[in-house]
Amino acid sequence: MRPRRDVPTAAPLRRAAIARVGAIACALALVACSDGARRANPDLDAPKGLATMESTRGGDRGGAEKAPRPEDEDLAAIALPGTGPWTWQAFAPQQNTAARYAVDVPSLRIDADGIVRYVLRSTTASGLDNLTFEGIDCNRRRWRLYAIVGADGAWRRTRSPWAEWIQGSADRPREQLGRMFFCEKTGLVVASVPTIVTRLRAAAVETRTFDPANR
Repeated sequence: MRPRRDVPTAAPLRRAAIARVGAIACALALVACSDGARRANPDLDAPKGLATMESTRGGDRGGAEKAPRPEDEDLAAIALPGTGPWTWQAFAPQQNTAARYAVDVPSLRIDADGIVRYVLRSTTASGLDNLTFEGIDCNRRRWRLYAIVGADGAWRRTRSPWAEWIQGSADRPREQLGRMFFCEKTGLVVASVPTIVTRLRAAAVETRTFDPANR
């Protein structure tokens, strides 16, 4: 006689099927929970130090401070230069005008915001001097008036906005200062004040010292 084989009954089969279904349900539940956690915190799967698009969509959240822009400058915090004696370095604005222009060399400075600031003397055909404290932004090809010297010889601050320098306009002296002396062709400011002075002197018309007491 052939040996007898035990035939499984229906109850064990049902229990095995129920166990498999339960295992699948648990696995699906774990996937759903994990997906929900990722949706709640999208940086879970992102490499350390790299946020996902969803986490950065709201903008900067406490990153490093951005460098101040010229538009954000506090005019009152910009230090005014002295009021002489002056050491003028004249330059020709290359335009048909009887006016003359010169920069006070000791007042020249390149500040931390990348703006070149200086004192400009504009002399009219009748010999009247106008002294202004100005700044040139090489990156955006523009200039700004900060202060003027009043009749009493003291600086008076202004709130003039930035103005683009335009070749051939009344801003020609500023355009030439920026294009020929203060700025590189790339739009960056020159490396140092001595470089500016060297350029000015290479195109010098005159260099002289002027004391307002002997005006």
